[in-house]
Amino acid sequence: MGAPTLNSTAEIVQQLLINLGLGISPPIPPNLPVPGTWPVYATGEPNEPDNVLSVLDSVDQYDGRSMVDGEVWDHYGFQVRVRASDHPTAYKKAFALKVALAQQVNYVPLQVPSNVGTGLISYVVHCVSKLNVRVLGKDAPNSRRTLCVVNGLLAFS
Repeated sequence: MGAPTLNSTAEIVQQLLINLGLGISPPIPPNLPVPGTWPVYATGEPNEPDNVLSVLDSVDQYDGRSMVDGEVWDHYGFQVRVRASDHPTAYKKAFALKVALAQQVNYVPLQVPSNVGTGLISYVVHCVSKLNVRVLGKDAPNSRRTLCVVNGLLAFS
């Protein structure tokens, strides 16, 4: 297995999306984001605003091991949940995330706030793979908000 990390995959992907300009750091209430921006949350989301991204940890994939040193090759699962005021907005954002993650991630350095103290932890995201978009439907039976997800695998060190 790869080296243990101090952040979850969701926290790393959250920072990756922010660094790539695909979303913004969550605002501190009561300051709501500027229209057209997408706040990105890790492991949960608020009820407001309508357009929001939340990143969750998902199923990892282990892809064998090195015959030289025994290192196990890991790809860490994640899911980006896209919630929007309507279906076209949600689907368009989900597809844009898929394309950007597939095309823009190639050894991207980032720093993620430590969740076990102060400071930043450095990571390098090698690639994002096996991306797919799924439409989940409505947020709630009587809601007009639509939910889509982008599933993928992340390789980082």
